[in-house]
Amino acid sequence: MRRTLVILWCLWGLFPGAPCKAQSPPAPSFNHSVAVAFGGELGLSAALRVSEAMARIGVMQKASLWLERDKNVQLAKLAYGQTDAEVLRDAQPLAWMIYRPVITEQEKIGRAPDLGVRSTATIVHPARFPDLLKNALLQPKQMLLHRKLLDYEQRILRRFVQLSAAMQGGGAPADALNRQYEPQFAVVANELHAITLLRDQLPDLQNGVWQHPDAVSGAMRQALELAPDNPLLWYAKGTADYQLQRSQDALNALDRCIDMAPGFAQALHDRGTAYLRLHLTTLAIADYDAAIRLQPRNADFFRSRGSAYLVDEDFVPMCRDFYTACSLGACENYHWATSRGHCKADAPPAAQ
Repeated sequence: MRRTLVILWCLWGLFPGAPCKAQSPPAPSFNHSVAVAFGGELGLSAALRVSEAMARIGVMQKASLWLERDKNVQLAKLAYGQTDAEVLRDAQPLAWMIYRPVITEQEKIGRAPDLGVRSTATIVHPARFPDLLKNALLQPKQMLLHRKLLDYEQRILRRFVQLSAAMQGGGAPADALNRQYEPQFAVVANELHAITLLRDQLPDLQNGVWQHPDAVSGAMRQALELAPDNPLLWYAKGTADYQLQRSQDALNALDRCIDMAPGFAQALHDRGTAYLRLHLTTLAIADYDAAIRLQPRNADFFRSRGSAYLVDEDFVPMCRDFYTACSLGACENYHWATSRGHCKADAPPAAQ
C-alpha cells in the first residue's frame, strides 16, 4: 500500500503537537467521523476496530469540552488536584460515565488500492443530565478506571499508527510466508475489543463495589483471552473475585496487575485489603504503605492502614492514621476510635 495512512481525526490530547485545535461545540449532541486506510497487512477487520475506537474517543472529547464549562466539574477538578490530579486533568472520564457513544454509520471509502473505512460515532445529550453528572462525581473509583482505560487505549492507538507507518515504509509487500505486521495489527484489534468489554462493565461499579461481580469476573476472563497484558483487566477481575470471596484468585489477579503497573496506587491498596481479609497484616500494611507513598493525600488509604493496625491492636499508629484520614475529610474511623477511648480527641498521636 503506497499512500500514507489517512486518519481524518482531530487528535486532541492523543498526539502531542498535533495541529488541530479543540473548540467547544455549540450544542450538547455530537457526531465524529474517522477514516482509516487499510490494505497490505492491515486488513479491514483491524482497520474497522481502530476507526470505531477513534470515532468514539473523538466524540467523547467533544462532549468533555462541553462538560468542562460546568461549574460542578470545575470544582471537582480542583478537588482532585489535591489527591490525584491526573484523574480529572480533563473531563473525558466524566463524559464516558454520562454519555453513551453509538456507532451510527460505517462505510468503505476510496478505490483499490487506496481503500479505507470510515466510522461515525454519535452521542445525544441525556435528559437526566444533572442527575447523571451528580452520580458520576460521586463515583471516584469508576472515574479513576475510566481515566486509566483512556490512557491505556491511547497508547494502543499510538502503537497502531507506528505500525502503520513502519509497514508503509517497508518497501515491497510481504509475501504470505513473511508477514510481520499482520499479527501485530490483530493484537491491536484484540486489545481494543478487550477495552470495550471492560468499559461495558464500568457502570456496574457503584460506590466502589461491583453490583454484579460474577458477571464482571466472567467478562474479564473473556477480555483477558484477548489481551492478557492489560493490567486494568486483571484489576477488575481481582476486585470482582475479592467480592466473590475468592481470595486467592483475587490475589493472583492483583499480583498480575501490580507486576505490570507497579505505580497503580488503588491496586496496591486493594491487594492490601485482600491480604487483610486473610489476616496477613504485615503484607497488608506494606501495600498500604506503598499506596500512600504514591498518593499521600488519599484519606481512604490512611483509613485502611489504620484498620490494619487495629487488627494487630497497635493503637498508636492506628490513631495516627485515623487522625490523618480525618484531616483529609474522612472522620468516621477517628470518631469511632475516640469514642472507644483508643485515641485522644482532637490530638494527633505522637510518632514513635
